[in-house]
Amino acid sequence: LVAAMVGLGLNAGKTADDFNTLSKQTGLSTDSLQKMQYASDLVDVSLDTITGAVTRMKKNMAGSGEAFDKLGVSVTDSSGHMRDAESVFYDTIKALSEIPNETERDQLAMEIFGKSADELAGIIDDGGEALRAYGEEAEQLGLIMSGETLDALNKTNDAVDKSKAQLKAAAGELGATILTGLAPVIDKLAGFVQKLTGWLQQLTPEQTNTIITIGLVVAAIAPLLSILGTLATAIGTIMTLAPLFATAFTIMTGPVGIV
Repeated sequence: LVAAMVGLGLNAGKTADDFNTLSKQTGLSTDSLQKMQYASDLVDVSLDTITGAVTRMKKNMAGSGEAFDKLGVSVTDSSGHMRDAESVFYDTIKALSEIPNETERDQLAMEIFGKSADELAGIIDDGGEALRAYGEEAEQLGLIMSGETLDALNKTNDAVDKSKAQLKAAAGELGATILTGLAPVIDKLAGFVQKLTGWLQQLTPEQTNTIITIGLVVAAIAPLLSILGTLATAIGTIMTLAPLFATAFTIMTGPVGIV
């Protein structure tokens, strides 16, 4: 139970770290990412596909913006500042769904979202309505962790990562110490092997074959010797108990036993 709880905590920390990282990469809030994660399984489009598409879109927002202009989607606000990625994403999905020519729609989607465009078809078809709806459902079900909770989990995850790094370094130092201590033993063993090899090389083929034969015989009879040892132990036990069995038999067959 304790191991399961620790595992649950570590997984939560890893998830929080992943959401914070994705938020920085995509410009999407951690709330939006959690909603999209919940919705992704229900719309059959992975979160990786969605975030990959948003990341590519975000880069294109800083470019010429021709594809966005064709869709009538503005990437800047009235002050000339870049709009947030989530708003532009949903506006773009909605605009693409309204293009009747499928070829033109696919081409514009490819220009904006890159290779993820094909996999976004299930979201584009309904203008992102299902993705939004399932995201709101996740919020209603209380599945969205607050920013404060994610930050706390992220700090814990960072602390765990540091501890792992320290343990790894300590293990490396311990291994080095042990290896240093074993170095003389290894040197002696290497020297022995060298001498043994030299000795074997000096033997005649007949002597080598004899040694190999003896080794094979020993290997073959080793299991038999083990069995014989077990039998000897069992026989010894029986011999120890034999007087007790004799006494019991005498009592059972004597006058008192008959009564």
